[in-house]
Amino acid sequence: MNEGWVLVLEDNEDLREMLVDPSLGGVWMIEDAGAVVGYAFISLSFDLEFAGREAWLTELFIDDAARGRGAGTFALDALASVLRGLGVHAMHLQVRADNPALRLYERAGFTKVPRLIMSRKL
Repeated sequence: MNEGWVLVLEDNEDLREMLVDPSLGGVWMIEDAGAVVGYAFISLSFDLEFAGREAWLTELFIDDAARGRGAGTFALDALASVLRGLGVHAMHLQVRADNPALRLYERAGFTKVPRLIMSRKL
């Protein structure tokens, strides 16, 4: 496992808060033959439009060496299965138009919605 990732896990108060309360979401490690090749970070929320629980894939990281070999597709399919089991009705993500992962997300069934994401820091 990448030692930098371990340090982030141990030193980040916000992440620690989420990890001790599974109702907020979770972090899943992606392994290939026992070696960690990436991770996915999901936060959970609730929305009437989707009839209940929804998930936001806020980070999906795959090591360069594992890219293009199916790790991202596997992770998205596995996450969808896990989330359905948790009663989640929709998974959302944000991606930059110039991100090569856009093709991965489109192949996995994600579609563009006619909305703009707007944020306000509180």
